Amino acid sequence: MVAEELLNKSAAMVTLESEDFVSDGPLKLNTTSGAATVAIDLNRIQLTDSDPAMLDGADNEAARISLKIIIRMVDIMGARELMDVLQAHIDGAWYGPGSVAFGKRLRDLGGKFKVPTTIHSLNIDQKCWRALGVNAEFDPSAFATTSSAPIFHMVNLTPEAPTLEAVCCYDAIWDEFNYGSEPRGIDLISFGNPYFSPREIKEVAKLCQGRIMKDNFAVIVTCGRAQYSLALETGYIRELERYGDQFLQDTSWCSIREPVIPKNTRTVMTNSDKSIHYGPGLTGKQFAFGNLEMCINAACKGKTTGEPPSWLLEARSR
Repeated sequence: MVAEELLNKSAAMVTLESEDFVSDGPLKLNTTSGAATVAIDLNRIQLTDSDPAMLDGADNEAARISLKIIIRMVDIMGARELMDVLQAHIDGAWYGPGSVAFGKRLRDLGGKFKVPTTIHSLNIDQKCWRALGVNAEFDPSAFATTSSAPIFHMVNLTPEAPTLEAVCCYDAIWDEFNYGSEPRGIDLISFGNPYFSPREIKEVAKLCQGRIMKDNFAVIVTCGRAQYSLALETGYIRELERYGDQFLQDTSWCSIREPVIPKNTRTVMTNSDKSIHYGPGLTGKQFAFGNLEMCINAACKGKTTGEPPSWLLEARSR
């Protein structure tokens, strides 16, 4: 949609109906060449007072295209009303070729921010920016978020919890997170998505005491510089670096690629549900899931059994 409106380019799309997801047989596709004509009935959408003039290009071409994209999204989502905003935050900010081309195109079409706007930080470890492939002129910022916020379901309140049973299907959840339950070799452990906290660093240091990491194995931990400094004072950083852990400060796993991730890495194991979701697409690697202890066991053995944690095994046996 954005490519059509902004760059006059179309991308191939497949539209699936709900019954297609439960079909056992192959899907029958009807192919159409060329971009489809999009017809939106503006009478079904309540615009603000300034919107019609903006759609006619009264501001500039960038504003016209941007509003048209918003209206197309509104139509897809079934909403019927727009509202003015006083501030905006741009989250999906990744400075690759596509994102840069998007911004340049809006600028060239006369685009200007109409409200105060912030942009998501892209944080890079200042000590190893070369290895991370960052331009020398890039000035990273410290945005230290740690995994300190609990996440939970409340029956009849959170959308995924209409009943207690609906959120207690642990077997299915485990197979989804772990991409199955079969044993597999592990080449790298990914910790810190969100950033590791000092408590988690301490816990991993205790799990690693007296143990030896498998040869040619990698454990990479991301954390904020403030958390790193606290753990450094307690001695846990030195313990883990002797064990073989590598620490990256103020760096998101979204920014980590080869060669920081060794080229021969096939499977990454993590304790992060965020990494499990985004990791395969971002890195092109296979992923496995486990708690901190399971991850450290895999680092020592170079493999994981694929079995769920002990509490889930106990629940299965009841």
